[in-house]
Amino acid sequence: MSIEQGTEQDIERCVQLGADMHAEGHYADLIYDHDIAAEYGRRVCEYGCFFVARKDADIVGFFTGSLQQYRFGPEYVAVEELLYVAPEHRTGSIGYRLLKAFMQWAKDNGASEVSFATSVEHRKGFDALAGRLGMYPVGAVYKAKLNG
Repeated sequence: MSIEQGTEQDIERCVQLGADMHAEGHYADLIYDHDIAAEYGRRVCEYGCFFVARKDADIVGFFTGSLQQYRFGPEYVAVEELLYVAPEHRTGSIGYRLLKAFMQWAKDNGASEVSFATSVEHRKGFDALAGRLGMYPVGAVYKAKLNG
C-alpha cells in the first residue's frame, strides 16, 4: 500500500469513492453530482493538496486539503477538506498515513498549523488517530437544515 500524489487520472476513481463517502455521511440527503465532484478534483489537482492511497493498482482512499491565509494576519493554515478510506480498508494505517502526508505537505508549503473537521459518527477512533498526530480538539461542527 502506498500514499501518492493524486493526479487527474485518479479523479474518476476518487469521484466513485466520494459517492460512497457521501452516501454514508451526514450529507447523504443532499444531491451528489459526479460532474461537480470531478470539477472539484481537477481544481484540487491544480491548486491544492491531493493524495491517494493505492493498494495494488486500486485507489482505496483519498485526501484533499488546501492552504488558507488567516483572515487576521500573515500566517497560513492547512485545512483538511475531504478524507475517505473505503470501509474494508479502515482497520490499517491508511488514514494515519494520508494525514501524515498532508501534514508534511502543509509544512513544506509554509503552513503554521493544520486544521481538521470530522463528521464521522464514531469519533472515538478519529480522536485517537488525531491524538497520535499531536492534534487536539478546539471546537465542534454544527449544522442546520434551511430547506425542507
